[in-house]
Amino acid sequence: MRVLIVGKGKSGFGAYNLLVSLGHTAFMVDDDEFNNEDNLFNGLSFLVLSPGVSLTSPWVKECVKRKIKVISELELGSMFLKSQYYAITGTNGKTTVTRLLGELMKTRKKTWVGGNIGISLSSFALKAKRQDAVIIEVSSFMLETIDKFKPKIAAITNITPDHLNRHKTMQNYINLKFKIFKNMTCYDYAVLNADDDIIMAKSKGLKLNKYYFSTKKEVRGCFIKNGNIYFKDDFKLICISKSNVISLIGEHNKSNVLCALLMLILSGGNHKSVLNVIKNFKLDSHRIEKVGEFGGVSFIDDSKATNVASTLASVKSFSSPIILLVGGSDKQSDFTLLTNNLPKNVKYVITFGEVRNKLASALKSTVFNSFSQFKTLKDAIIEAISFAKSKDVVLLSPACASFDEFSSYAERGRFFEKVVKEKLGEKSAQKIEAKPKT
Repeated sequence: MRVLIVGKGKSGFGAYNLLVSLGHTAFMVDDDEFNNEDNLFNGLSFLVLSPGVSLTSPWVKECVKRKIKVISELELGSMFLKSQYYAITGTNGKTTVTRLLGELMKTRKKTWVGGNIGISLSSFALKAKRQDAVIIEVSSFMLETIDKFKPKIAAITNITPDHLNRHKTMQNYINLKFKIFKNMTCYDYAVLNADDDIIMAKSKGLKLNKYYFSTKKEVRGCFIKNGNIYFKDDFKLICISKSNVISLIGEHNKSNVLCALLMLILSGGNHKSVLNVIKNFKLDSHRIEKVGEFGGVSFIDDSKATNVASTLASVKSFSSPIILLVGGSDKQSDFTLLTNNLPKNVKYVITFGEVRNKLASALKSTVFNSFSQFKTLKDAIIEAISFAKSKDVVLLSPACASFDEFSSYAERGRFFEKVVKEKLGEKSAQKIEAKPKT
């Protein structure tokens, strides 16, 4: 078998190593290295596409023209899995659910966690044994080119506008998310957010065994009611625990925990044995992470919030006055969805980066006048520090991608922490110098 892999990142190398270890001929190219010479395509079995490479890539167009099959790295890895696997997609929360479900499942059996989370499925597909569990975070990019991908349990955490610069329309984006159920049957489980109107509308015709999670109402699945977490199916209602076992901040994170817990229960896991895991579970870096405090002002890094819904969930997690830093590179987002729904405790907004003017226009349209604009994140941070007062929260929750200034949301988050600590260090030094000598 002869295979072309487009994309030289982790996914590409995972696919390459998997194919070579099986004795196949594989070669990697980057998207910008296009060459349509016949010797590259003759005898090609298929093309493996890394998630970051669009379907508009010339490599893809050439393969389509030559009737060569195009599959995702996710599809390739799943072809060689012997174990059952569980998949999570959605606009926000999928990383939290994936990591938490991985920790919950580890109480039962050997568990592998990967996919969009940074570890390619191909890199461990051959290592996972039949009795193991595999937990996969799945992005809309990955779902574009699946064929036979078939999880035993698949969840959609939520759906809000995102990546429209790639998917063009909201309907395309919704359809891609639901593509995760493409090959599943009535013997498999769909786990759905009952508090999400888009998911509930789209899932009506889904011919799967459907379970739900909700923080607002009683459902077939997991829900919170009167301060308790419950599981309910067609035969029983079980009180699992007090809901304060969830230590994560925010209503959206309660939803994420319910989703992971429900997936564990449907897999046959014992909910009683995992309560300590839920209680002690911590979010990854750059997700509502406190990076400093000075003069009663808290500085929060939520750089992972790269879309409007994620930023709204973040600001609603705080009751203190908020100075909100939003901006970055544009994903063709409708920022009025953010500015129309800002809670009253957001007292000042600082826009920065490539989309600062677009964000400012959205704020003006909603008659929100307490804002300023800066070209760089650094200038925005300095403004926030100078404006903040005791008991305020300075929140970096950008609602945008990072690619105007940074290579990733993680680099942006680290930069935020670095500048905050530098500037607060300077302020502290100035305070000490200003004290009268005794």
